[in-house]
Amino acid sequence: MDTKILKMLSIGIKPSVEAVDGKVVISNSQEIFRLFIDENFKKLDLNEIQVRTPKTFFDAAEIVSDTKLQQIFFAVNPDLDKIVMTQHQIVEFCQKNRAWLSQGKCVNFFLIKSKKSIFPKSPNNYFVVIAHCLYNGLSVRVSQFDCNSAWHGNCRHRVIFPYHI
Repeated sequence: MDTKILKMLSIGIKPSVEAVDGKVVISNSQEIFRLFIDENFKKLDLNEIQVRTPKTFFDAAEIVSDTKLQQIFFAVNPDLDKIVMTQHQIVEFCQKNRAWLSQGKCVNFFLIKSKKSIFPKSPNNYFVVIAHCLYNGLSVRVSQFDCNSAWHGNCRHRVIFPYHI
């Protein structure tokens, strides 16, 4: 992991999500993301049933320097397929591991991958789920992986990804 961009938070203790069947999608999870769900999950046709996953442990890291979405995830692991999550895992993580989510003005990033070729310029179909945890609930939106928006390190946004030995 690139320590110029990320600071590991989950040293020793790892949050986890039990095995899931992959049938839950974010756009149908109003009970978890009750403040707002980005309509782009539906517009981009990201409501895909995904693979069953076993119990999974996760790492959480804080973004410590100004960076873009691609740089954040490449700083975790250049093999992006190793750090993607299913939407079902994200929903479960946000429901059961809320203490690991950045609160208030900061956001939390999760990487997903679509099975479809949605954008001709993005053949790998990676997207970033951005969850915002406020005192009165969660909101969620989705961004293209190659979005050029800069995220500020002084905000201490977090990135959540599967733990790999």
